[in-house]
Amino acid sequence: MAGDFICRTVAKVLRDEDMIDGAMQGINMTGGGVGVACADVVSKRNEDEKLLIAAPNGATIRLAQGAFPGADADDLRWLASFGAEDGAIAVATDSEIEDLRELVGMMKADPCSASFAGGSAVGGGGTSIS
Repeated sequence: MAGDFICRTVAKVLRDEDMIDGAMQGINMTGGGVGVACADVVSKRNEDEKLLIAAPNGATIRLAQGAFPGADADDLRWLASFGAEDGAIAVATDSEIEDLRELVGMMKADPCSASFAGGSAVGGGGTSIS
């Protein structure tokens, strides 16, 4: 979802600033997100100088870690960071944990003493670890 938003926003800015004529076509690639897009660019469209790939920070980090077979962060020319994704750690209102220092101390004493769950924007999936 974030990559789609970035692509549509960049296209709108380029049109609004009269930097392109007409529309830019956006293509959503399912089944691996940025990994699929990067592999496609490297193997099929590497010479297309008008092609942009947009990816959320999490996917970009996974690319840099080598998480996508056939896709390598060094195969791309990085142009810009569109924005930052803020994160937060929250606990239930009735939790005994008052602040981050207390949570870290608890985890150091017993790494299995807490479970974590995470997510992204609506439709973006989520992850939990415990």
